[in-house]
Amino acid sequence: MSQNQTGSNVLASLLKGKLEGRHLDTRQVNKLVATINCNLSPEQQSEIKGFFVFKEAPSLSTRSAFENAAKMIIQNKPVLDCIIA
Repeated sequence: MSQNQTGSNVLASLLKGKLEGRHLDTRQVNKLVATINCNLSPEQQSEIKGFFVFKEAPSLSTRSAFENAAKMIIQNKPVLDCIIA
């Protein structure tokens, strides 16, 4: 993850189909979000779904949890490449 990218930026970037200068198609975004969601509680998963489907802002705790889970994946380039391949 780039140094100045925050969880809310990750969410907004993924909503636009972009991540760290990469353009992702819908399938790639869905795979990445699904992988990140595996690290979230069912309630947090519902909030993230609400964000992507209904554009409802998730709570700060969910944004933070999503950011932390995304960091683990995005910082590991081989894993990220495998997920969005």
